[in-house]
Amino acid sequence: MTFPRRSLLLGPGLAAVVASRPRAQPARPGAAAGARPRMLLGVKVMDPMPAQVRRFERWIGRRVDFVTHYTSQGDYGSIADTDLGRLNEGMPMDRPLEVSIPLCEANGTLARTARGAGDRAYATLFRALAAARPGDPEIWIRPGWEFNGDWYPWSAGGKEGDYRAAFRRVAGLGREVDRRFRFIWGWTYSSKMGDPMRAYPGDDAVDYFGNDIYRHKNYLGCDPVAAWNSQVTQRHGLAYWSDMADRHGKAKTVNEFGVNADTCRDCHPEAKPTARGAGCPFDDGAPYVQAAHDWFVKVGVVAVSLWHEPTGYDGVLLASSGERDPPTPRWPETSGRVKKLFGAG
Repeated sequence: MTFPRRSLLLGPGLAAVVASRPRAQPARPGAAAGARPRMLLGVKVMDPMPAQVRRFERWIGRRVDFVTHYTSQGDYGSIADTDLGRLNEGMPMDRPLEVSIPLCEANGTLARTARGAGDRAYATLFRALAAARPGDPEIWIRPGWEFNGDWYPWSAGGKEGDYRAAFRRVAGLGREVDRRFRFIWGWTYSSKMGDPMRAYPGDDAVDYFGNDIYRHKNYLGCDPVAAWNSQVTQRHGLAYWSDMADRHGKAKTVNEFGVNADTCRDCHPEAKPTARGAGCPFDDGAPYVQAAHDWFVKVGVVAVSLWHEPTGYDGVLLASSGERDPPTPRWPETSGRVKKLFGAG
């Protein structure tokens, strides 16, 4: 089943991407003819999700275009029983969703999913998502994200055929339930399996090429610009990902973009011990944010979701997560650059 290569309908009021235009992007309401459309902005926040999303929006100065969400990652039963109701704690979650789902059970295998062991669970989940999001022209699904790493049970290294078959089976189930489902094939910037294209599920199963990108000083070094450049130019890195997306006619999304400025311990031995305890005085993440943003614009990334979370990677951009606290930047330069480039300026 084939879908338009360049569709991007992320909610009421957002214009469609023209299906046949190369590197098409959604039109910004009110933008002048010929103006470059802005990237869609998403966010991953802590619970309670609706309240934290609105707090983030007050700070960044614009309404987000979508919210990044994850289902349960246990057995097939827990995937099917994902509590979508908690999205509405306190107030309705009226932002479109991008939902990441596991491609096998936590203690299972891709081969079992490929053979249909999880069909009932995935179909149940898709029906629940479709019912919960009646007003979304598209519902983004990211099965088996970061498949080219080696830390998830659905990692594809050495199991490329099983990964392809499992992805295709799950995407097919979604399309049978509701034609609004769109499927993101989600890489991570550093491949542990060699060429990720060996696991490509096929043009008919994939709607978008995605990627997860973080500034990790312990892996990439202390120089923020050099760190970014290494992510772009490394073998099977971001440049390769972008080229493959273009070759297959797929729009590009960055589904997790995490940055912080806490570099004292590893990068600034000259910092005073008290400074380490109170927070790093070297606010040096802004050049990384700038380099990333400029590259996203250059290669035509259509959507970026900011990782505003402490879990897994501390990318929290505000000084406090209290719902009633004023939304102030955690790092004046780094957080400020994120707001300037991805927010209202």
